[in-house]
Amino acid sequence: MDRTFDLADLAGAHRYLEANGQFGKVVVTVGGLSG
Repeated sequence: MDRTFDLADLAGAHRYLEANGQFGKVVVTVGGLSG
């Protein structure tokens, strides 16, 4: 896993992927949820 982004920063995650800066999986998390 390369990096995690909160759902609120989905645009930032998209920019990161478009810049081809990742070296693995990029994960988008949904904050505030607990199981």
